[in-house]
Amino acid sequence: MKKNIYKYKKYLLLIIPMIILFFVLLGFWPGIYTYDSNNQWEQVVSGNITSGHPFFTTYFLLLLSKIWESQTILLIYQILLFSTIWYYVCKEMLDEGKSYKKLLIYTIIMCFVPIISIYSITVWKDIAYSYYLLSIIFLLYRGIKSNFKYSTFELALIGLLLALIFSYRYNGMIVAILLLCFFAYLQIKNKRYINFKKSGLILIVFIIFLSIISIPKNYYLSKSEVNENKSESLSTMDGYITWMLGAHLQNDYVSDEDLSLLDGYIPIKEWKETYNPYLINATNLVEDKDVDYYLDNQKEIRAIFMKYSLKHPLTIAKHYLKADALLWSPFPIGYVYQYDFKTWDHDYSFSNQESSKIPFFEKYYEKVINISMKKPIRIIMYQPATILYLCIFFVVLLSKKIKKIWVVLIPMIFNIISLVPINLAQDLRYVYINYLTLAFIFLVFCLNYTMKDIVKIFKKGR
Repeated sequence: MKKNIYKYKKYLLLIIPMIILFFVLLGFWPGIYTYDSNNQWEQVVSGNITSGHPFFTTYFLLLLSKIWESQTILLIYQILLFSTIWYYVCKEMLDEGKSYKKLLIYTIIMCFVPIISIYSITVWKDIAYSYYLLSIIFLLYRGIKSNFKYSTFELALIGLLLALIFSYRYNGMIVAILLLCFFAYLQIKNKRYINFKKSGLILIVFIIFLSIISIPKNYYLSKSEVNENKSESLSTMDGYITWMLGAHLQNDYVSDEDLSLLDGYIPIKEWKETYNPYLINATNLVEDKDVDYYLDNQKEIRAIFMKYSLKHPLTIAKHYLKADALLWSPFPIGYVYQYDFKTWDHDYSFSNQESSKIPFFEKYYEKVINISMKKPIRIIMYQPATILYLCIFFVVLLSKKIKKIWVVLIPMIFNIISLVPINLAQDLRYVYINYLTLAFIFLVFCLNYTMKDIVKIFKKGR
């Protein structure tokens, strides 16, 4: 009888997240579209897919659009994906004999946390990318029990997930390669328990997936417009140079001769005023910028940047520390992108969206979001470094009960490592995996520790 109850009750842990998140989607219907997603949707509609975004994210949206020609189809996929992953997380805990009631309550509360619910209905490539990383966390957790001896299906799934991570974000390439190396390390370390030929399936599936995707990629990218406007021809490197030169200009390190050359690109006064270490767009979207001039003097401007960066490396170091503050600082530093609602003012007060299917829910849930934006909640909830430190704290506590639990931190840490050179981490969505990691780790903590255990820990700490 008990087994039959378990058999059916467990599916509530799949259905409830779906219902809650679909309810949120209806409240903010048709979902939250972003600048990036609108750009990708234009590519889907026109059939002219470019490399401006990772190819597979746009191509996957194209495939989904065959089911329903709307960006909202991606949000339905995200909700189904997250709910399925979370169901398997909960099922694993149930198989360990953990409390069903705790799992149910935790799941309901978690789905109403703004950063979980609102991101699930936001069209950003970072969301599904983070869900794939969450799947890796789950598989690493499962691997602890078997010394990372995975079934054939699990090995193939790991290979597929790593290929998706590789394809979904440009920094995901770094993360996927690091994770491939980490799984290889686990195989070598546990060679007594593992069949090396069988474990090679991870790499085989990884390569096969990327090879298959390369076929439509080569086709579509070869079709994309070759003759781009010069105003759109600055490379990523040149965008970074433009941004970081602003730091040198603010410190008045640049000679009059070099200033004269740079002034033809962007008026120096405007360049100094618009430089913001937390926002690359503040410099790169200056209206008076003459991109043609930059291209004509590209070699000289790059040389100027290198000259002053070598003379004043501390300026670049300070720039990076500020730009990447979201990765390391437990306190708010500078500007941070959190959500991307259609309209919202500088006080974080969200405006109503006319297309809501459930206006009363939207109205009241916006109040929840606004409360989360106020101190001290905002400092904790919207500071990814704080979330990182909380994850480490709970893993240290859990390590007393679960050996090798530290492995669940690896996807999050690799993601952070991949973001450091990119130097654009003022956007919270890039570290969304921090929040999903905490959701997973805190669940494991709640299921393994009682209030009495926690009191004992704090008493020992004293």
